[in-house]
Amino acid sequence: MFTQRNWLLVAVLWCVVIFGFTALPIFTGKNTGIVLEQFAHVPLRNLKSLNVLVRKTAHVVVYAVLALLLFFATGHRAVLSYGLATLYAASDEFHQIFVPGRTPAVQDVMLDSAAALIVILVLRRIRKRHRF
Repeated sequence: MFTQRNWLLVAVLWCVVIFGFTALPIFTGKNTGIVLEQFAHVPLRNLKSLNVLVRKTAHVVVYAVLALLLFFATGHRAVLSYGLATLYAASDEFHQIFVPGRTPAVQDVMLDSAAALIVILVLRRIRKRHRF
C-alpha cells in the first residue's frame, strides 16, 4: 500500500516530468503541428484546430494526474492539493517565459486549475461513498 510519502515522491517526480516537457523547445505548438502534419497526415485546414485540441488535452491530463497524486500525498486534503496543483501550473507557465518558442498563457493556468478541481471533486465524492 502506498503511503503519503510515496505519493509525495511520485508527485514530485511528476512535477519534474512536467518541468522537463516545458523546458524542451521541441514541445512547442509549432513542433506539435509538424508532428501532426507528418505522422497523422492531418490536412492543413484541420491542423490548427487539432493542434490546439491535442495541446489542451495534454494540459488537462497532466494536471489531472498531478491533482490525483497531490490528493493522496496530502492525506486527502482537497483545498491544499488543489492549491498546490494550481500554484505549480502558474509556475510552469512562468517558466515558459525563459524557454525559446514557448509562450505563457493565463488561459492554460485556468485550464490546468479546472482539471485539478474536477479530479479532486471526483476523488472526494468517491472517498465519501467508499470511505477510503
